[in-house]
Amino acid sequence: MKRARYFHINNGVGSGNIGDELMAQEFWKLLPAGVVLDVPVLPDAARYRGQYPKPHRYSEVTSSASIVPDVAGLLVGDTPVAELEGLGYPLGTIGPALTAFASKGLPVDAIAVGVDRLYSPRARRLFAKHYSKVRSWTVRSSACREALLDLGVPEERIRVAADLAWLFTPNRDADQWAAEQWAQLGIDTGRALLVVNVVHHTDSADQAPKRAIASALDQLASERGYQIAFLNNETRLSEHYDTGAAAAVRALMQQPSVEVPVEYYTPQEMVSLLRSATTVLTQRYHMAIQAILAETVPVCLFRGQKLSGVAQEFKLLACAIVAHPVLWTHLCLGCDGLLKVISPGLSRRSVPQFL
Repeated sequence: MKRARYFHINNGVGSGNIGDELMAQEFWKLLPAGVVLDVPVLPDAARYRGQYPKPHRYSEVTSSASIVPDVAGLLVGDTPVAELEGLGYPLGTIGPALTAFASKGLPVDAIAVGVDRLYSPRARRLFAKHYSKVRSWTVRSSACREALLDLGVPEERIRVAADLAWLFTPNRDADQWAAEQWAQLGIDTGRALLVVNVVHHTDSADQAPKRAIASALDQLASERGYQIAFLNNETRLSEHYDTGAAAAVRALMQQPSVEVPVEYYTPQEMVSLLRSATTVLTQRYHMAIQAILAETVPVCLFRGQKLSGVAQEFKLLACAIVAHPVLWTHLCLGCDGLLKVISPGLSRRSVPQFL
């Protein structure tokens, strides 16, 4: 059989982010038998508890910017166009990789990606410099399509589909393992359990949002009987990611909480863990999707356009801790707002009925 070869541009595989693994695994399942990918993976791939499928070829890299392409590229999943957390990633990292393909006359197609609306002149210049040669765009929402049109991408080069994570079909294979994990942590899965996934805001030193979250969690524990468990969807062992944010919030809490061991779980393991949750409070887009796949209740604590988008699209419960002049001025703010959306009556019946 003649095989077609493509380069899977790294934008998160092996980074420690379980959402990135979820998207990549579902994409690989879609490929025809004759397609072979060159897949660069980041160093944390060694920690991943799952397996990467054959016959693709995997090599370790430290950054997408180091790509030296010799075949056409595929930019798959994630949100490669965004500026909320600065211009270094993704624009300043993915962008040069795309230019490397263009400089060799090799096409790049973007598949099931997210695109935030860019506002700053510098971000828009970076997009024009590096992303304008992308041959086709398949995006996960109409809002992403509008963002590309605003950036000058011709309408005929854009198609709207969905996030690859929605293709994941959960099973029950890891449920017993997950139950044992909760038991070892002292969690009674017969009682209300709030699973929390927090992320640093743009300024990781800003304590105000962490204090608001901690205060709300204390009240939910003391007044409404929730057990509080922190579970990270981004598992890099760094103060800059979920582990650091969780530690900072827990340090501000008065009520007891637990942290699920920080492991690079498979998507199925994550869904099985979330099945025991009454409610999942998250600042990550794919944690919200995994909560829905687990048939529990996601509450979105906004930090960017993609999370606000999925909350609005599927009418999820949502709150914002920090006001933003563009993204969420219309939302309830602070501890009181969070307490309002996580009510004693919140149950699995609140899950959006689109599964």
